[in-house]
Amino acid sequence: MVSTKKMFKKSSLLCGSLILVILLFLAFTAQGATMTIKKPPVESDAQKILIKKLPQIKSQPLEQIKPPVKLEKVPGTISGINITPEVFGSLKATSRGVWESQGTRSGTFFILLSEKIWHFEQLMPYVRTYAEDVARDGYKVRLFTVGFEGSMNPYFTDIKNLKGFIRSKWLETLKECEEGKLSKNAFDVGTGIVLIGSFPLPLVHKRTQVWKPESEGSAVMEKVVYEGVFACDLYLTDMDGAWNITDEMGIPLISTMDEPAIKRDSECVPGDEVDLYWTGDTNDWGRMGARPEIWVGRINPGNIGPSSNHDFNALLNYLRVNHNYRTVMETQSSETVEDLTFKNRLIYYDDDMRDLAQAAADMISIKWPGPVFGETSYAGDNHPQGYTRIINGTNTTNKTDYKERLKTGNYLWVEAFMHSAPELHEFAVASGTESLHRTELFQGGNLKALFYYHHGCSACDYKHRDNLGENYLYRIGAIGTLSPLAVLGNTSVGPHDTATFYVSLAYGMNIGQAQMISQRSYARRKDWPTTYPPRPGFVNPKRYYNQTLLGDPTLRPNMFSPVLVPTPPDLPSVYATVMQNPVMASFKNLNALKIGATKAGSSQPVMKSDLKPGKDYPVRSGGIVRDPLWKTMDIPELQKMVKPMVLKNMADFNLNKALEKIE
Repeated sequence: MVSTKKMFKKSSLLCGSLILVILLFLAFTAQGATMTIKKPPVESDAQKILIKKLPQIKSQPLEQIKPPVKLEKVPGTISGINITPEVFGSLKATSRGVWESQGTRSGTFFILLSEKIWHFEQLMPYVRTYAEDVARDGYKVRLFTVGFEGSMNPYFTDIKNLKGFIRSKWLETLKECEEGKLSKNAFDVGTGIVLIGSFPLPLVHKRTQVWKPESEGSAVMEKVVYEGVFACDLYLTDMDGAWNITDEMGIPLISTMDEPAIKRDSECVPGDEVDLYWTGDTNDWGRMGARPEIWVGRINPGNIGPSSNHDFNALLNYLRVNHNYRTVMETQSSETVEDLTFKNRLIYYDDDMRDLAQAAADMISIKWPGPVFGETSYAGDNHPQGYTRIINGTNTTNKTDYKERLKTGNYLWVEAFMHSAPELHEFAVASGTESLHRTELFQGGNLKALFYYHHGCSACDYKHRDNLGENYLYRIGAIGTLSPLAVLGNTSVGPHDTATFYVSLAYGMNIGQAQMISQRSYARRKDWPTTYPPRPGFVNPKRYYNQTLLGDPTLRPNMFSPVLVPTPPDLPSVYATVMQNPVMASFKNLNALKIGATKAGSSQPVMKSDLKPGKDYPVRSGGIVRDPLWKTMDIPELQKMVKPMVLKNMADFNLNKALEKIE
């Protein structure tokens, strides 16, 4: 009996110990299975907005992740099928495949792959995987390889042929809409293209005027005409614009200040000078000469690569990372998950723009699409996934601080606002200014952000080799197994109004669509949710002519985690919502649109050589505000034409003599 009691006592102690061990084990396991999100450190002389901590993320076994929808491939890539190339002047395009997803069609996306890419056939499997990924979002995806006879010139012949081909594909899509095969909304806002590799430059000659005192302190004002040539993707996305008023080089002129020499009614793209047509009437809000019908992105590491092999590897890396972002990455460690999770946003505004940082944060804090992971957001908490940090203190913003934040931040989105040139950023400091050159920016560690929006002048000037924007994007191994996915910025002067852009992202638009909608309605109704700058009349439409998107335009800046597949939005519902809000977002009459596009495609150029020449755009220290005349552009072929000619002004230029010098 005694032994039984002892045995029972020992058993009780053993059970109690076992239960305690189990409880400790469960507590330890639960602790190890969750991610602890560190709060951001307190910043001195800076503001921050803490939206909310990220809910605890539990890693899913890969087999439990829902596989993507099945795709139905349309034959077109099978060997032995004879596909006749389409020819537009010097351009030859060959169809390489069509992909369609099951279910409601969200739009049409064209992938144009340059045949100038080294061993581009070896790249095709990766491009096809990209096409499949885009098709999962509901798009009909069409892939073409594109080549040009001879060497591509930087003038206007090849780019006109490229636009002619793009317009023909857009008109085919419009026909599908007319036949009921595609909804109007999916045609209206769901049509986009991406250019992979090297393509002709869409150059535009801009003339603008400012009024300045005749001399320092003088009350008498004089009109000063500035002009320059910059890369303009809006030329490729405006399907019904003629763009047929050109200079002696065949480059389209943008100006409303040269009447009657250029009548505003007949000009292809009115809109440089707001004062000439701005009435202040609410009904006039959103008025703009050129508007895009499609959206576009550029994927071309060739501008920064030292060799063709480098370009090829950079493209492979970009497409691999793009696929990882859209699907899933294998990882076993919770520490790895935390290290590769991108959820926070950074607003970095230097001294000249510091007062605008809060307005930018208000817009970026609008709820973006993405999973909430079982936790419902409440009023005022639009970002349960992370925080938005503002850095705008006078004694804080400088090149060292900027670099260090990008090396340690794991930022999903960075919006930066400082003076820039194609190869450098400039910061205001106590001693004056300091420049951060691209060679210094990318030294001493990788930058850790997935998406960038740079307002600085010319930061994304892709006609300039080794420009900042493409360096941000294509530095291989920039974030270990990840790298940046898109950079939005300017090929000339900035900045832009961002309200329409961020609200469109909040509705569920991709980056290309959000940019397009903001270009269509550069100024909004007075009841638009957010505005920046506060007075839309001061948003000069010429700034929308130089906005460009480097990277894949179909991406959405959803919070990224290696073990979580992003949830795609219901795009038809998104389209219906957006069509109800921005001014001039949709096109009501498809037949009128088709007639306008057909007429524009057949219009003949009208050369203007008798305009009074203007001055180069003023350039600050370090090349800030670079918007040069054509005779000083960083394009070797163009320099061959104009370098032998020392011109006092553009009136001295003779195209035939210049061509004779080349020959």
